Amino acid sequence: MTVNMIITLKKKPDLTVEQFHHHYETSHWPLAKKYGGHLFQDYRRYYVFDVHRLDRSPIGEDRKYDAVAVFKFKHQLDCDTWLHMMETPEIGKLFQEDNEKFLDLSEGYAYFANEVRTWVANDLRPSSAQCERPLTACMIATLKARPDLTPMQFRYHYETSHVTLARKNGGHLIEDYRRYYPYVAFRLDGGAVSPERAYDDITIMKFQDDAARKEWYRVDGEDPNVVEDEFRFLDRSQVFAYAATEVKSWSAAELAR
Repeated sequence: MTVNMIITLKKKPDLTVEQFHHHYETSHWPLAKKYGGHLFQDYRRYYVFDVHRLDRSPIGEDRKYDAVAVFKFKHQLDCDTWLHMMETPEIGKLFQEDNEKFLDLSEGYAYFANEVRTWVANDLRPSSAQCERPLTACMIATLKARPDLTPMQFRYHYETSHVTLARKNGGHLIEDYRRYYPYVAFRLDGGAVSPERAYDDITIMKFQDDAARKEWYRVDGEDPNVVEDEFRFLDRSQVFAYAATEVKSWSAAELAR
């Protein structure tokens, strides 16, 4: 069974966005590849460049993530091996020192989550119209359920109602649509996870380009049925959508070639 780990990241306040990206690409992920390349089934970074709140209220600096990382492990044993490695004095120290060079660890959160994949747009297209190029334009949403709903009620409504609306409005625009339902959360500095950061879902959508992402925002936002449905299962004041660019480092399959 695949194990998914999602990490939301904020840069140190004294770094520019460009410096943050440069350190991640030239120092941090090469370090991860050196020690974890044989364990990760897939490893992607999503660099955030815009954010909005679903209810349009102001956004605090603490919710403006700079990147989201998604790790996939083929087996629980691979994940456990990676976590154990991070606790060893030698390797753990290397990563801790590197983290402190570019991350605000007090604002970094990690989530283990179950993945649900609905469709990709290619599933809806004839073979002659398949999209073959890499997808880099993305939207990541962090969702909180209405407080009167149980996790099961929240997921049931999302899967049976909201996903149907998304497919109706954006099935031709959304190239890939996945939901990640967290079951464990922790803060990177070891502190307590605040209730508003205990997300009920992290959704990742991918588009052919940024124009398609913006068109989906427009179509989805103009449908009154979508807003009505959101009120039925979401705490809209705690839902944030992040526009991001995906960078895929590698997959274990590619390293095995």
